[in-house]
Amino acid sequence: MIFEYIPYEKFVSNAFFLCLLYWIVAFFLYLIRLFDEQGFGKATAYGKLATPANPQNKEKEKEKEKGKESTNFFNKKVIVTKNAWTIFYLTLSVLSAVYLVLLCKIEDNLYNQKILYVLFIIQGLRRCYETVKIQSHRYSEMSLFLFASGISYYVFLASSIYFETLFKEMNGTILEQTNSLEKKNIIKIIISVALFTVNSYEQFQSHKILASLRATDKKDESSTTPQYRIPYGRLFNRCSSPHYFCEILIYLSFLLLTYFNYYTLLLCFVFTFVNLFHRASETHDWYITKFREYPKQRKIMIPNFI
Repeated sequence: MIFEYIPYEKFVSNAFFLCLLYWIVAFFLYLIRLFDEQGFGKATAYGKLATPANPQNKEKEKEKEKGKESTNFFNKKVIVTKNAWTIFYLTLSVLSAVYLVLLCKIEDNLYNQKILYVLFIIQGLRRCYETVKIQSHRYSEMSLFLFASGISYYVFLASSIYFETLFKEMNGTILEQTNSLEKKNIIKIIISVALFTVNSYEQFQSHKILASLRATDKKDESSTTPQYRIPYGRLFNRCSSPHYFCEILIYLSFLLLTYFNYYTLLLCFVFTFVNLFHRASETHDWYITKFREYPKQRKIMIPNFI
């Protein structure tokens, strides 16, 4: 056993601080991406953002990038993109299930934390189903850097809650509300689960709309040049990336469930918000450049606001 060599308290503390450090480093790395669009930004682009909106620029981009991937280890293509996203979401679900079982063995209470892991499992399985069955992916490969970033994100998302819970329990700083089924906490749980459920459904519908737009030539499914159209319907009539907006509200439901008391989850939320809002902004600009008829009234990510 590991605790024969490392004291339990030290192991838990180190694991918790490692999780904190991960989210801090991830946030600052993303800030570098914000200020290095031509270098780091291009290296981490995927989906439609990896495809120039202006067709005239495609060949120029190919010429510039020719030979670069072979010289940059982290830009090496290591896995099919669709398979990578499937692995990410399965990792979240499996790890969450493991941590849920461990929490149940350690503590009879901790109701909110256990419900949170159930939501993680549902989120991971739903997104995995969407990736495999709903979303239309043209063949592409993911770089080593993006794969490492994605897998570490979900590993630390699941692990952060577990180790911060142990750390709080060890230091007596766990919130009593999360250990009880009093009326106030039950109301908090209901609101959090409702927020999660509504936005999970809306995100699912948004992904169905996006998948229906992808013009797939069945005779050439291996084509790496996808065709895009303007999405319409539901929240797409109000903003360019409602699926990102729903994702933010899903993470907000996690914060509500834990009373905004988990530092790692707060850092994760900030990182995710900045990440998704920036990507939504890039997507909005991409649509405007790609389509002259793009609706001017649409906002970037938050319907009717920004």
